[in-house]
Amino acid sequence: MVHQSSDSHEMPCAEAAKLAQRLHQHPRLRMKVEQLLAVVENEGELTRANAAEQRVIESIQKLGQAALQSWAEQQNQQQTQALLENTRGIHRARQKNSIGTRDSVPSQS
Repeated sequence: MVHQSSDSHEMPCAEAAKLAQRLHQHPRLRMKVEQLLAVVENEGELTRANAAEQRVIESIQKLGQAALQSWAEQQNQQQTQALLENTRGIHRARQKNSIGTRDSVPSQS
């Protein structure tokens, strides 16, 4: 059930499209926001305020957990990329492929 708002707080189309794109890049966050909206829109047919309050609290906690998980993954990816870029020119010390020089064996002439 989608409600049309007549508020003066409506988001311009460009901002709404940008938000939709950003949420698309973070599917876990998008799912949690949708769950929160379901509570607000009373899709679960909650009839008591304390049940609705509890559902909102749980939804916001899960949204926060998903946001922090996404943040941590992004930080890890950025740090890994920076490390790779910083170490590109460094040559690693490698073990020689040679087995060494042969021992001198007296000729049998």
